[in-house]
Amino acid sequence: MPKPTKRTWTNPTTGDVSEAWLVNYVDRSGKRRRKQFSKAQGGKRAADEFARTVTSSIRDGSYTPDTLTVGEAIDRWLEACERGRGGREAVEPHTLRVYKTIARRHVQPALGALKLTELTPGRVKQFRDVDMLGAGRSRSLTKKTIGVLSAVCREAIADERLGVNPCSSVRLVNAGRHKERVTIPTKEEAQALLTRAKEWAAPTGRFARRGVEMSVRPYIERPRAIWFYTLVRFLVGTGVRLSEARGAPVAALDLRRQIFTVRQRADESNNIGPCKSAAAYRDVELSDSLCADLEAWLAVGTARDFLFGNESDKPVGPQNIYRRYWLPLLRDLGFASREETAPGLLRHDTQFTVHALRHFHASMMIEGGMQLKALQEHMGHESVQLTMDTYGHLFRDDAARAERRQMVAAADELFLTGPTIDVTPSP
Repeated sequence: MPKPTKRTWTNPTTGDVSEAWLVNYVDRSGKRRRKQFSKAQGGKRAADEFARTVTSSIRDGSYTPDTLTVGEAIDRWLEACERGRGGREAVEPHTLRVYKTIARRHVQPALGALKLTELTPGRVKQFRDVDMLGAGRSRSLTKKTIGVLSAVCREAIADERLGVNPCSSVRLVNAGRHKERVTIPTKEEAQALLTRAKEWAAPTGRFARRGVEMSVRPYIERPRAIWFYTLVRFLVGTGVRLSEARGAPVAALDLRRQIFTVRQRADESNNIGPCKSAAAYRDVELSDSLCADLEAWLAVGTARDFLFGNESDKPVGPQNIYRRYWLPLLRDLGFASREETAPGLLRHDTQFTVHALRHFHASMMIEGGMQLKALQEHMGHESVQLTMDTYGHLFRDDAARAERRQMVAAADELFLTGPTIDVTPSP
């Protein structure tokens, strides 16, 4: 074990004498290293403790030099995510953007300057309780942020920059009372969305200069209004993800058998790729009315490869759908508002996202009596637990409660056949 040595020096300006304890040691690669402890840093006691710790960590292989900061480790991790970690494919653009936002906005300001080797479980707990929850961050966001920090540490371990993951023992149980339920449109609201989108697609008799009929909605040509109505109708009627609809080829549609086959999706950059998970590969049944709407849409214009492609027969970006179609639809119905947060800068508050149509479809399936396992397969969820976490509260409606009440009463009568207890006071 290296023995700390005392070092003293005199300040040439003030004449003050200072002292510190120096630990010289050799790491596993044979490189000489040193670490100094001033009186304010614990002096000889801290130097002795460090000497014991570094000797032990070098011996068991967990030693890493404290030269990398958490901020630098975050940069390395994000680069690995972008190129693909551990032999996996690079993360999708949306996922990478979420990682960057969490890392830059929450982890970096609080821990970025800290040495990676100084990131202890206690410091991570402090980050969770003070910097996140104590600063008003939601439990859900805090849990995601701890997950990002843990992933940064795992990447540092893989790079032999860190010995153990200080986040592994830090938990945040997101109990049911803390979970936010998904926002689901009511039947009336969903009907209003479909009706207004259908009104946009009605014939107007007004034509643009190039001979294309305009829709009821200003600046939108009627073929695109029909496209948007059919897309909304498709999402409501099937419950597929928007990415699955955007990347759907016409060949995936079998109107004779009334089946839509989910086999691919379009990411945020409009690249066609595999589905979100193995469970997402599925066949979705179509109703008679939906098949009629799809057949009407396919009759508009010329033959195409993508079911809901743009004028160039390419996938339409989600931001294009949101800004040009979905947001105006919500504003038409009073489901969105806007306010000027700064000169020339508007913020929109929307009541529903496009993804809410998927939740609405699931709610209708549950109301129709679809069981949990069947719903999981229908929605393309990876596990029953995910389906239950998302829609479990919908299984506890009034009808289910009445059914349980009847079952409890029936079970009660099976073994409690005697008279009711007499509570009449004695004379």
